[in-house]
Amino acid sequence: DGVYHSADGGETWRHLGELGETPFHGDIHGLALRRSRSGDAELLATTPYGLATSTDRGDSWSWRSFDGFDKGSGNPYAYCRGIFVAPDDPDTMLVGCGDYIPGRTGAIEVSHDGGATWERPMLPATPNSTVYWMATHPGLPGRVVAATVFGQVFTSEDAGQIGRAHV
Repeated sequence: DGVYHSADGGETWRHLGELGETPFHGDIHGLALRRSRSGDAELLATTPYGLATSTDRGDSWSWRSFDGFDKGSGNPYAYCRGIFVAPDDPDTMLVGCGDYIPGRTGAIEVSHDGGATWERPMLPATPNSTVYWMATHPGLPGRVVAATVFGQVFTSEDAGQIGRAHV
């Protein structure tokens, strides 16, 4: 149903602006906060259709869809799950995606410029489903771990630099 905000410790909640054109654009799969190098705050939300970004506390949203896959559901867009912002580099963002639920194939979308551009790195094996989860640890800068529904685990030691992921 979208993103909600409370300014009073959870006593009351306000529905933020619509994320996209259809009700399914409000089907939130991942949520992250990002502070740009200039200090601006961004709210990031992933849905089945892509990534919504707000720089005005959710009053308005910009939209980013990712390309679909050659095999699988046939959707022209990628079905997105979690979003991750590298704790040591706010310009590095990763989105797990795939062709559908649970999906027959997946990928990771990576941006190293705060979301201005995105690339889909070539992984050492094709993900066997949508990439649902990603994690990091503050004590291990650059390490990202991503997992598919069917148990594949991908790791990167350099925050998802293109072409350098391991399985």
